[in-house]
Formats: sequence, structure tokens, C-alpha cells
Amino acid sequence: MFLSIFGVGNTFATVYYQSQSGNWNNPNTWTTNGGWGGNGNTGTYPQAGDDVHFANNGNLATITLTDDAQCANLIFDGSEPACVIAMGNYNLIVSGSWTTNWGSNATITQGVGYLQINGGIPQFYVGKTINNFRVGSSSFYFVQSNTTVLTVTTNYDYNCYTSSIPTGIDASAATKSNATPCSPILYVTPLTSFGNVCTSSTLGPNSFTISGLAITNADITVGALNGYTYSTTAGGTYASTLTLHQSGGHYSQVIYVKFSPTTATTYNGNILVSGAGASSVNVAAVGSGAATVIPTVISPTFTNIGLTTATLGGNITVDGCSSQSLTERGIYYSTTYGFPDGAGTKVSETGTFGTGTFTINVTGLSPSTVYYFKAFATNNIGTGYSSQGSFNNTPINYYTHQSGNWTDPTTWSTVGCGNATNTGTYPGSVDNVKICQQHNITVNISGLSCNSIDMSDYLCQLILNNDFTIKGTLTLTNQGIVTVGANNLTINGDYSFVGNNTNISWTNGNLTFGGNVSYSYPGWGYLGLTCSGTGWLIMTGASKTFTANNNVSVPNFRQPTTGFSEAGGGIFTISTVFDQNCGPAAPVGVSISIPGNTINSTCYPNKYFRSKTSGFWDLTSTWEQSIDAGSTWGPALSIPIITDGLVTIQAAHTVTLRANAVASSLTINGSLDLCTYT
Repeated sequence: MFLSIFGVGNTFATVYYQSQSGNWNNPNTWTTNGGWGGNGNTGTYPQAGDDVHFANNGNLATITLTDDAQCANLIFDGSEPACVIAMGNYNLIVSGSWTTNWGSNATITQGVGYLQINGGIPQFYVGKTINNFRVGSSSFYFVQSNTTVLTVTTNYDYNCYTSSIPTGIDASAATKSNATPCSPILYVTPLTSFGNVCTSSTLGPNSFTISGLAITNADITVGALNGYTYSTTAGGTYASTLTLHQSGGHYSQVIYVKFSPTTATTYNGNILVSGAGASSVNVAAVGSGAATVIPTVISPTFTNIGLTTATLGGNITVDGCSSQSLTERGIYYSTTYGFPDGAGTKVSETGTFGTGTFTINVTGLSPSTVYYFKAFATNNIGTGYSSQGSFNNTPINYYTHQSGNWTDPTTWSTVGCGNATNTGTYPGSVDNVKICQQHNITVNISGLSCNSIDMSDYLCQLILNNDFTIKGTLTLTNQGIVTVGANNLTINGDYSFVGNNTNISWTNGNLTFGGNVSYSYPGWGYLGLTCSGTGWLIMTGASKTFTANNNVSVPNFRQPTTGFSEAGGGIFTISTVFDQNCGPAAPVGVSISIPGNTINSTCYPNKYFRSKTSGFWDLTSTWEQSIDAGSTWGPALSIPIITDGLVTIQAAHTVTLRANAVASSLTINGSLDLCTYT
């Protein structure tokens, strides 16, 4: 028995590339990232309507069928590794085309399974040999390229179509037959269960596919089943029955199904598909109406992958029935493929939530590791889980091949400086970068980041047209230059600067360091850190040191809340504003000079409160607030806390404490009733 699908037509198609050896139906075998060394899978595994590429991405893989498999188009991209599709005794049905490009190295091995091509073979630059081949439609064709040949050694099934064999296919040694029954026949795929659905609501669409072989041109009907409606398009009009007009021969149609229970009972039954001169077939439908349901979570997502961090998420499509609400949502992750629901490491948030997408920040990951994860959501009767997603935080070392934009793949090599190898990708958040001699790299779009940058080669430049983040370290020597301008550059790790004419310059943007800063130059050229506008130099890391071996001056400087230490023989001058940031006083000593103003702008902003009536401290109705230091006033959106500015109890007002309270500054023109609190 085999399943035939004719025509592509899947609105939700995914493009898959080989990632590593494994079973066809194992998502870990595949990647949806087509670049060199691509990893990470936002889908599952190739199914009807999805394209499969064996790509020149460096991933050598043997992919084994453990059941019949399907895809839309099968492409051997050319120069791909010597990958293998090991079909064994199972069938691979390609509803579209199969192509091989120059330098193709991939092969197909078979036991008694068949490779079936429904569309055609439009480009065949490299000859292949297979055991068993089946023609999948009356329109099947083969285009021979440069006398290359598809050799079929054992069985050639012309499948009730013309028995003539296209030029370019050598089936001289194969047995020719029409192994598929030539009388009209209808096939249907299973319909996924709807599970428990809130009464008076609608869930879906789920779908099944009707396929016909050698059918007549009589209409095909989809029969009624209580609680279910059908359409031929996902967003179309749904009806309790369908009549499908078709021209006979071979046919394929996706049927979309919605489930709308009206009472709390089961709605299990069979959807009858009949017509086209063939015997009727049933599609099992499973669903129940319910007063309460567990959440439904789909689409596990990953972004901002770092060496030890990631942003993971999902989409909650059902939060419960009308009397229910979500109380927790989050992620479980593991290094074990197929880990059970509720196992692994949990990262979550609690509160009251509804449907929609969400993300969770995950920390403490191990570098160079494949992780699997599931999104989840919990309401008062249980927890729902998404399917399993995966990502790989193994870094790639990139070298500049030439000057250019960061996102242009021709800018980069993964081999080394001076090598023209083009990986087809550009550095991401976990990757390491070396800018080679006299290359100028422009950060041309927003949202870019990498792990570390080495700019120790002579006369290399990094130019920011957008904000940029270096999650690790920046090494800058040998007249290297970073131009930040009015954008923001964040370096989470250490920054090391050595050499003449080596410089980071910025105007009205911010330069932020999360690690230690080491600064030294022999005495000519640029001064290493140059701000020609109103921008800020900001340190954020705890217990960090600014080592100035030569004099350096910046207009505005913000220290970490824990302070910082200063070392070296140079003088660190802050000419305009020093933001103490609620931390300790600046380090004392002859090596630091701050003639400018000292403020605590991030600690005590211009948010003031004043009483508008007598009342309790912990009620917003007692207060008015101003966000411009008292110039304008409006209703309070919160109560005073330590990070706010001046709090005033106005004349004739009494404010009463019924819990301990805090304020940065307090003026009492009326009365403060402490009761037993402080």
C-alpha cells in the first residue's frame, strides 16, 4: 500500500535542509536554516507540500525512511555533501519535481520501496541510479541535460499511464508494470483530533486530503457530520457538506475542517467521502464539547540565541472557556530529544494571561549545545504543551573576505582572512568575528549582534549605521577604528584598546561597557575614546575597572550602581555630567578629575507626588503625580517609592500609613499618621 499526493498547493509549506543523520520523521534531522552549517528547526519534518533541499551547507547526512514519506519538491542543490536518502522498503512520494544540479553528490538507496514523482524531472545535470521508480501522473516528464541519465535497475511502474519511457530514463534492465490498480480509487489522509473544545466556540481548521487515482469525472462529495463544517481553503466559507467538481483521472484536494460543539458531549464519527466512480471512504473525526478545557499552545519559537542565553516562546491559541483564565506560561527545555511534557528545566511567569504569542528569556545555557524546548500554558484544570522545537548555540568563526555590509554573505568567509569561501550566511548572535586587514564593515540594519569581534589587524574599520551589540569582547589595535556616530554600541564583555590612531568615536549615541575597559596608546594620533557630541559613556558591570594608561576625556559618564574602580597613570576627565547612578562617590585619587555636574538621574527621576486628599499612603486615589518635576500634575498611576522624587503632603491633608513606606524626599505641610509603621 502507498499514498499518492498530486499537486503541491500547501499554503503552510516549509523548506527543509539536511542537518544531520537520522530518521526522515525526526525534526532533529532537518534544519530550516539553509546557510553553511545551518541549524535550528522552526518546523517539524518534511510532509506533503514541503520542499526538501540537499544543500551545499557542509552538513553530511544519511536520512532514513521508517515509514512512507512525502514532499512537494526534491532538490539536489549541487556540490552538496555525499548525503543519502535511505528509503529501504518505504515509498517516497514527490508531488512536484525532482532536480539535480551541477556537482550533485547525493544518492538514493532502496529496498523494495518506490520513488514516485508526480510532476516531472525538469533539470537533471547529474545522472543517478535507483532501484524502483513510479510515474505519478499523466503529465510526468523528463528533461535530459547534457546526456545525463536516470537509470532504473529493478522496477519501473508506469502506473496506469502510458507505458512509453521518456528519453533520458534507462529502464532497460527493469521490470515494467502498472503496479497501481487502474480502476477508480479514492484515498484520504487522517484528520487530526480536535480534542476537547469549549461549547459555543469554534476550533480549527484542521485538514485532511482527498486523492484520486484513475477516477471518473463524477462529482466527489464530502458528507455531513454533526458539529463539523468544511471548506477547500483555510480562510474560505465553511459548509456542512461539499460538492467537488473535477475532471477525472488523478486528483488531489485539501479539505479544511472546523469543529463547533454546542453541548458538552462527544462528536466522534465518520465523514463520508464518495463519488468519482470509486468506492466510498471514511475520515474519522474526533472531538468533544466541554465546559472547561486545558490550554492549547502551538508554534515554539526561538530568537536572540546567545552562547548561554536565548529568547524562547510560543503561541497560546486557546486559554480555556469563558470561566477560565491562564495563571502560568513559559518554557520547558532539555538536551534530550523527545523529552516528556513537563520534564526538563522550566522557565515561566505567573499572572493572568490570555491568548497570543509570548516570549521568555532563558539564561544559564551551556555553549555549543543542541537544545529542545516546548512552550506551555496552565489554567485551573491543567497544562497544555506545544510541539517540540530545537536550536543550536554552537558558534561559527567568521572572517571578512572583503569590505561590505554586515548582512551581505559575500562579505564573509568561514575559512580565514584572504579566503573567498562564501558560506551564504552572515554572523549571528553566538558567532565570533575577525575583521581582516584594511576591511571596512558597515552595520546596515537594526537588531544585529555577535559574540566577539577581533579588530587586531591593520587599518580595519567597523561603521555603525544602526545600534549594535557585542555580547562578548572587543579587541581593537593597529589603527583600527569603530565609528558609532549617533547610534548605540553595547559591549557586554571586556574592551581592550592598544595602539596609535586606534579609536572608538561617537557623537550623540551611547557607548556602553559591561566589562573591564583597558585603554593605552603610545602618544600620537587618536586618543582612543572620542565623543564629539552629547553622547554618554556608560559602565554597567559590577566590580569592573576602567584602566586609563593615558589621559582620556568624555563629556558624560554613568557609572554602575555598585561603582567602579579606576587604574592606570592617565587622568580620566568627565567634562560635563557624572551620573553617580545611586552608587558610591567616584574613585578618589589624582588620576580622576570631574569638573562637571554630579547627578543621580536614573535613581531619582523628575517624578514627584503630592497629596490631593486625606487618605492612605498605599492608595493611588490619595495622590497626584508629575513627571516633569512639578510643572504639570495629573492622577497618580502608582504610589510613591524610593526611586521617585519629591513627595509632598499638602496643607489640611492627613496621609495614614497602614504598612511601612519609603520615599527619597518628603515634605510635610499637612499631617503624616504613622500608626505603628515607619
